[in-house]
Amino acid sequence: MVNKISAPYNFVPLNEFVFVPDWGGEVSQDIPFADGEDGYIEVTWKNVSPLCVRDASGTDDKNYSMHVKMSDGSRLYFIPGSSLRGMLRNTLSVMSFGRLTQYGNKYFGHREFHTKKTDNNEYQNQMSKVRYGWLEGDYDGYKLYMCLGEADKISIQKVREIALDREYDKYKYAWERNQAIGNNTFPKKEKDGIVYRVFATGQMHNKNNELLIPEADENSFVRFGIDDEAITSFFTVYSNTSGFENYRAMLECGKRIPVSFIKDGSHYVLGMGRMMRYPHKYSVADLIENVQKRDDAAGRDLADVIFGWVDRDRSLKGRVQIGNAFASRPLMDEELCAEVSGVLGTPKPSFYPLYLKQDEKPYKTYSTEGATISGTKRYRIHKGASVTTLPQGNGNIKTMSQINPVPAGQTFKMRIVVHNMRKMEIGALLSAITFNHTQGTYHNIGSAKGFGYGKMECADLSLHGFAFSEEEYLKAFEYEMSLFTKAKYSCLWSETTQVKSLVAIMSEHEGNDVRMMEMDKNRPPLQKNEYEYYKTNFSKLEETDKNVATYLNDDDVAGLEESVKRVETAKLRKRFVVENAKIYDDIKADVKSGNFQSAIESLDRLINDMLIQGVDKSDEETWRTDIVEKQKAKEAEETQKKVEALNEKNKQQLSGGLANFIEEKNPLTDKYKVDKWKTCDSKIKQWLKKKSTSSLDDDEKQTLEKTIRRLYVEQDRSEKKDWKVEYDKNKIWKAIRGYLGEERAMSLYKSMEG
Repeated sequence: MVNKISAPYNFVPLNEFVFVPDWGGEVSQDIPFADGEDGYIEVTWKNVSPLCVRDASGTDDKNYSMHVKMSDGSRLYFIPGSSLRGMLRNTLSVMSFGRLTQYGNKYFGHREFHTKKTDNNEYQNQMSKVRYGWLEGDYDGYKLYMCLGEADKISIQKVREIALDREYDKYKYAWERNQAIGNNTFPKKEKDGIVYRVFATGQMHNKNNELLIPEADENSFVRFGIDDEAITSFFTVYSNTSGFENYRAMLECGKRIPVSFIKDGSHYVLGMGRMMRYPHKYSVADLIENVQKRDDAAGRDLADVIFGWVDRDRSLKGRVQIGNAFASRPLMDEELCAEVSGVLGTPKPSFYPLYLKQDEKPYKTYSTEGATISGTKRYRIHKGASVTTLPQGNGNIKTMSQINPVPAGQTFKMRIVVHNMRKMEIGALLSAITFNHTQGTYHNIGSAKGFGYGKMECADLSLHGFAFSEEEYLKAFEYEMSLFTKAKYSCLWSETTQVKSLVAIMSEHEGNDVRMMEMDKNRPPLQKNEYEYYKTNFSKLEETDKNVATYLNDDDVAGLEESVKRVETAKLRKRFVVENAKIYDDIKADVKSGNFQSAIESLDRLINDMLIQGVDKSDEETWRTDIVEKQKAKEAEETQKKVEALNEKNKQQLSGGLANFIEEKNPLTDKYKVDKWKTCDSKIKQWLKKKSTSSLDDDEKQTLEKTIRRLYVEQDRSEKKDWKVEYDKNKIWKAIRGYLGEERAMSLYKSMEG
């Protein structure tokens, strides 16, 4: 009894956080980094299992691995640099927590019939709405012409009567069947006075009829209703269907093809046949973004920064040149492995039990809200040099592939040239080549990886023209990545699920762990089709845990912990500053305008909030001290200005003499400002203070005498009694004696009394 899913592959879990090097925007071919290095790496690969990186040039040697023919008839095999580049870039992307982008906006379709194996009849409900039409492509997009009537059916026996190939129904796929009927002209067939076109769909169990599609209604078509999403989902849902690219080519040539469609509001869903592949609700890109949010503004990941990228708006040339890896010697054909024949197949990401992350039953599908993909697919490594037999399929020769593998044990030497690469970048490349020198890990490349072919080990590696040792480069990469993973995943890089899963998958597996699920009629009833069996019997792929080699010692880890704290402190502070940007701007504006007290009060509130939230406030405290100093300086400056103004005023007052001080009149009333002795006495004291003296000179005494005479004559009502008091007891004259002296005061008194 089958108790768990088996597969020759597994998935590295998708990383939520993407490592974006902060120097990514500074990468240049022409302007070197201060620590940028040039050099080259020589790598010797050994194929542990038979290898075939097939020749795609279209020659008769397409079943052989890439090679150069020698004059003696032997072949010098090599692994193309482009293949090695892809292998290393994908590995580096996983190891450096890069973005997953290669799937694009791809949709998958499904046929979920309502049986006891399923828990709803949504698919059947949708199929009840199916109508038929003709799709046409032109410069303005795509038109969908409605059929003049309802579709009908025609027996296979009657189709044989008009088919070019009378045994058309032996073919499995729709394209082949329609080719056999009428070279995809969809021949006419009249029935009950209506002109139809014969449209064959794919071969199905116990199939007895084909479709009759009415002619198009030339006056009824949808020009703008067929939106980009409808076309994208249609093309991607059927992209893996044999021969569908030919239908697409017909559209590009302006020809029409019969389609089924379902209209949902203003949106159309397109398919082929009555039981069409209905697209799931979400694309692969949608499910990726459920975990790994797309943020182009954040910058490029490390793989892009090293290997380069191309997009619509901008591109960057990579700083890594990877050459072909040539075998150490040519091989004669008789030295090759025996020719291998079978169905290589293609990945089936639509099989959601594996390709989507599953926690428990029921399975999540591409229509499940919040579903996520399993991660980055990697083929498991077979133990030793073992390979498994390729499946033979249904015997259709068109689905079979032949390969002539290079035998195990060959060595291939290559050179990787790097330009203007930083220390950790070189370490990242070395780590991708060697899996950080984790024992028992291998790459795989070429055809039939899922069957054990193309297992590669790094047999030797040497650095040329570099400043540091291989270990130092690996350590630099691991340290930088651990700073990232400590902050995001609270563990060292070598301890992350992503890295440990990768090395586990790329380590040796045996037996059932690399067995492909089967569809075998000879198996027990419930297990004839394992794919269907495991759509209802919950299971998921498992991987044996494996430790990753590390170059960090205890001191490195301790220093790393402190660095992470500093980084986290800086990030917390940065976030706080961004959130309170307006307050910072207001404080700066207050400082600029000289409103220092307001700035200090706002800054005090800000510092208090930082204290509560645990944000580093040292910069703000320094800032406050600076503002306080500016406030003090401003106050001192203002005080000095007041003193200077007062001194200037005193100077002006002194220059006019005492008369100007006590004999001044109000210009509006023409009355004396000093109109009583009390005021005069105060003014005299001010005058003496301004002159920094204790006595009046003769001129000043004469002026005072004049003022006293005036005050005596024009006595203020409040002082009349005081003036009348006897001289010796008079407080006014006592004060006058102090200013004029006894003799001069008595003389003035007698003259006034007389």
